[in-house]
Amino acid sequence: HNMFRSQGYGDDSDGSALDDLSKKLATDLRRYVRMLAPHSLLTQDWMDLVDSLQHITNIALMEQRLPKKSDGTLWDRDELTVRFVLEEGKLNLCLRMMYEYKLFLRSPNANRIVQQKATQELRIDQAVLQQRMQLFEHSMGQLLSCAFRSVETLQTVDVPLLLQHIAEVLDHFVYLSETLPEIEK
Repeated sequence: HNMFRSQGYGDDSDGSALDDLSKKLATDLRRYVRMLAPHSLLTQDWMDLVDSLQHITNIALMEQRLPKKSDGTLWDRDELTVRFVLEEGKLNLCLRMMYEYKLFLRSPNANRIVQQKATQELRIDQAVLQQRMQLFEHSMGQLLSCAFRSVETLQTVDVPLLLQHIAEVLDHFVYLSETLPEIEK
């Protein structure tokens, strides 16, 4: 096979083009991961973050669907997104952003703040902002879920914050189930 290429019969331009594309996509993905930064909730910077987060999460989900080549470490598998999140030190940032977002949602004046931010600061319809909020929670949750499938992630995560987040979400669920009227079946 290589003999034919050296004689000009088998052009390797497709292989090198694919390698170049893979490197470009990996560089692009790492750039998006590096852009993950803490922004005040419901600001324009936060809205822009949601777009980057959705892009990163979509790639992580595609990587999860790929056939697994090995059961080795994260660096042996084709899971660049999770690997880049760890290498760039963004795992605990993502966890903290999710924790703070859910804490905000449980605050008594969250609805008023969302309405105010939408109409006065962002100048968008409140429904649009609520869609972005749902996209943030969904994307961040899926990204964290992909990350938590790797033992390397569990070795570096802020365990006290993770446990606090889980406990508070469960407490809120219990509170809601006790205070909301039961739904007729």
